[in-house]
Amino acid sequence: MAYKKLLISIHNESVKKKNYSKKLTKDILNNIEILSNKCFNQKGVFTVLVTIIKGRF
Repeated sequence: MAYKKLLISIHNESVKKKNYSKKLTKDILNNIEILSNKCFNQKGVFTVLVTIIKGRF
């Protein structure tokens, strides 16, 4: 699966305030929640996510 493309599409939809959760499984939503919680404690996770998003520009 192209996770970079999925993450970028989720980001684009969230910026437009669209509800993207209908497209995602409960497992993926759970993983996103875990990642978001770890971003505050583990800078490496945050850096990877920012790098992926920056790479699209």
